[in-house]
Amino acid sequence: MDKTAKTIAVSILCAAPALIWCVAGRGCASELAYPAENGANWFSRNVGVPLKGMMDGAAAAEEAERLRRENARLAIAATENEALRRENARLEKVLYGAERLKPYGDWVCAPVLSRGGALGARRMIRAGRGSRDGVKPGAAAAVPEGLAGRVVSVSPHACEILLLSDETFRVSCVFETENGECVYGILSGGGASPAGSGEPLSLVYADRAALLKNLPAQTPPRDGDRILASGLGGVFPPGIPVGRVVSTRPAGAGTACEAEIAPFADFDAMREIFIAVEGR
Repeated sequence: MDKTAKTIAVSILCAAPALIWCVAGRGCASELAYPAENGANWFSRNVGVPLKGMMDGAAAAEEAERLRRENARLAIAATENEALRRENARLEKVLYGAERLKPYGDWVCAPVLSRGGALGARRMIRAGRGSRDGVKPGAAAAVPEGLAGRVVSVSPHACEILLLSDETFRVSCVFETENGECVYGILSGGGASPAGSGEPLSLVYADRAALLKNLPAQTPPRDGDRILASGLGGVFPPGIPVGRVVSTRPAGAGTACEAEIAPFADFDAMREIFIAVEGR
């Protein structure tokens, strides 16, 4: 064997133990690492994953509770904003009403305290202004849209108002014909009738249309005509709006007619009412 061959043989013999150690050693190292790796994997599956799920669930529950509290806060804020909006609208209506009624005299604004009358037979309200505020019996009561009633009794801090819708209410009215002629009549409230089925014991009542009577048949009002208070008798301010003509029909023997009037005032929606006073 020559010198080169001997050198190669010696090199292989020297490298063989190292190669054997590398292969065997890596396998041994892998086997030695297996228990630790397997234990870590078991712990992750059986402990870590459930624990993470519990922690995630707790975090989700906490977030849900935070969102619930936030939604409740927003709901309360929305309710408060709506209440403020309604109050602002009410105050704007009061200011608007005072401006609208200013041409017809001096008025005080009163809150509606209650609504009276057994089963709605008498259309009455109690208002929170009285003699201390200059309110007197017989004074006109109105809303921004027009005439609403008249004061029938007064105490120092409150008064009772008979509404225009009551069948005992009377007011002298006027309307203008197509050719400019002024025609006068007496308007009476239509009273209340059971709403819906018309059962006599119904507790829900609706206003009938008011009637404008004693009109000459030759000059009847037209549907849609505005009816105003005439001021005759000195009780109600002249010119204050009362209602609008809905229909006209003959009355009596045909020499007169009468008209159904829809009042401008919405009696059931009233929260404030204006009362005419003197010297304010």
